[in-house]
Amino acid sequence: MTLTPGCSADARCAVINYTIGANRERNAAGPVGSRGTEKRVSGLKKIRTHILVCEHRDCLKRGGKESLKELKHALRDAGGRSHVLITKVGCLDQCDDGPVMVVYPEGVWYGEVDGPCARKIAEKHSGGGRDMGEGRAAGCRILRDMSADAGREEQK
Repeated sequence: MTLTPGCSADARCAVINYTIGANRERNAAGPVGSRGTEKRVSGLKKIRTHILVCEHRDCLKRGGKESLKELKHALRDAGGRSHVLITKVGCLDQCDDGPVMVVYPEGVWYGEVDGPCARKIAEKHSGGGRDMGEGRAAGCRILRDMSADAGREEQK
């Protein structure tokens, strides 16, 4: 183990430098796996859809916790859970329309998401092979569809 110039013999500094050096050596050796033939794939590379779920108190009072639970169950049932990243966020600033979910890369904002709507969102956006409509979950309240906004911009 070598110390970086300007770094004292402080144990924490030495551990950091040792870890960085070990990672460099491992990365220089090539792909991770048996005999270097198998590459490790980042979990993010599998993600096709990102769903933001508001967890602010107003959305939770309106049934947000139950909607999130139903979304997770529906994603698992549709077989798309490994391709969808769910992120709970503090507030999406749409409190009067809660519970709110936003789906990317489509850019569709859903409001008043109850259990059945959460299931439709999962089926539409999970990539599980079911198509519920033109880029959005049918029967759910759309607050904004950014992909439709982009289409209108291109037509101008």
